[in-house]
Amino acid sequence: ERTRVGIFGKDTALKLSEIQALKDEDRLSEIVKSVDGLFPDYPQAYVSKEALYKLENGNILQTNEINYVNQNAINLQSCVRVYRPDGSFAGIYKCVDGVYKPEKMFL
Repeated sequence: ERTRVGIFGKDTALKLSEIQALKDEDRLSEIVKSVDGLFPDYPQAYVSKEALYKLENGNILQTNEINYVNQNAINLQSCVRVYRPDGSFAGIYKCVDGVYKPEKMFL
């Protein structure tokens, strides 16, 4: 029996009838997760305004084009959640050989 997948655990699972009840009460927003919320272990980073066009086209980003929310969370071998300068989520990038390459884009 599978009891957990990522951030989703059996202890917080809902029955279809419970989801239907929330829908009927116009309360689905209480349980729907944001896409970037599915990657809580990845540090947040914002692309610079100058590199926004590269992000929008799914191009490689240089380390100086990324600004971390939490400098202590940096691990140059891990993935990061990348946001546009306006705060909207754009995708997951992975640092490979000193540059950030797109892993998954949510444009």
